[in-house]
Amino acid sequence: MARILLVDDERVICDLLQKVLTKQGHTVLTAVDGKQALRLFREERPHLTVLDLAMPGLSGIEVLTEIRVPEFRPGLPAILPSVDIWRPWLVQLVADPAALPGYATLKYS
Repeated sequence: MARILLVDDERVICDLLQKVLTKQGHTVLTAVDGKQALRLFREERPHLTVLDLAMPGLSGIEVLTEIRVPEFRPGLPAILPSVDIWRPWLVQLVADPAALPGYATLKYS
C-alpha cells in the first residue's frame, strides 16, 4: 500500500484522516506545519502528500513548491484541499492552472 504524508495545522483533521487511511492499509505520516512536513518528506519519501493550503509559516503551496524540485520528486502526486478559495494567492492559482501542473478544482454543493 501507499505511504501518505498528511499535513494540516489542525491536529484533529490529521488524526481523522490517519485513522481512515490506516484502516485501508496505508502507512500514514502526519505533520502539523510546513517545516515538519519538509523534514518528514525528505526522510520518508511518501508516495502521496495531502497538504493544507492555509497554514501558519509555510503554506501548502510553498511546501509543494519545495518538494517538487528535481532533486526530490518533481511529479509527486499531491492533494491540496481547501474551502478558503478567496485568499489572493489561491485566486491567482485558479486563474492560472499552468502554475500548478495537474491542478483541478472540485465543486461542493
